[in-house]
Amino acid sequence: MKRIEITRLVVTPFASNCYVVSDTSSDQAIVIDPGGDFDLIIHNIQNHNLTPTNILLTHGHLDHIMAVSMFSERFDLPVYAHQEERLIIESAPQQAQMFGLPPIQVPAVTNWFKDGDILTLNGLSFKVIHTPGHSPGGSCFLLENDIFVGDTLFEASIGRTDLPGGNHEQLIRSIRTRLFCLPDDLVVHPGHGETTTLDQEKKYNPFLQGLSA
Repeated sequence: MKRIEITRLVVTPFASNCYVVSDTSSDQAIVIDPGGDFDLIIHNIQNHNLTPTNILLTHGHLDHIMAVSMFSERFDLPVYAHQEERLIIESAPQQAQMFGLPPIQVPAVTNWFKDGDILTLNGLSFKVIHTPGHSPGGSCFLLENDIFVGDTLFEASIGRTDLPGGNHEQLIRSIRTRLFCLPDDLVVHPGHGETTTLDQEKKYNPFLQGLSA
């Protein structure tokens, strides 16, 4: 019986979470938000005798995409992102300049998805849930009892909305109407920080008190 395996790697000075997702019946891995530290990520993948096959992006901010081009060049991987995140991703060189970092190559997205799409990769089915607010095309990936939420939701916090394309009211609406209607016991894998659950965030997140689906 196959079992989903999820490895969290904290990468770059931004302490972004990159996730390597596979299952016990396969030697293939899906990489979610390779934000940097390519050598660290690929070393982990190879140590588990896995081969990367796809890249999923929750959104296009610099700290979640800096290693995408390296993966694409070395392994010729398909890259998936929401169609409304195109401008954010294309601004990667400007984002790097804003943080005083060397210029980076704009990641080549090969597959643009939309809300409600089912991405079946390596026998695993990820449902796309569009949650704009942190960025226009910010999206979550629902995989059975796990959900990868990028910078939409954190343990005891929420994504910032002061960057271009951010909107606080829209982010709160996304969390209330797109996430809080899902089962409370879903395991939440955020773009920064520790794993949590929807139930915990409903009860204790100070930014979300009084919200219901």
